[in-house]
Amino acid sequence: MTPDALTGNRILIVDDDEKITQMLVIALTKFGCACTMASNTGIAGDKLREQEFELIILDIDMPGKSGMEYLPELKQYYPDTAVIMLTGVADL
Repeated sequence: MTPDALTGNRILIVDDDEKITQMLVIALTKFGCACTMASNTGIAGDKLREQEFELIILDIDMPGKSGMEYLPELKQYYPDTAVIMLTGVADL
């Protein structure tokens, strides 16, 4: 996906690490994306019920319901929404 392809897209960033979330928002807004943040999957669910997103960036390891646990639910209810999984954990 080129930076031009991102322009105008609505992106939901689901991550409990505020620094990573802020870094992603800064980078993606430079390409014209509209970013919404959620610090956990419960808040993400609320945001998804409020509006549609073209892309969800989902942290794998979060307290409560992890991104891995939440992914099947996302794909069931939002099958056309792209999901990128990420983690700051260096464990293979």
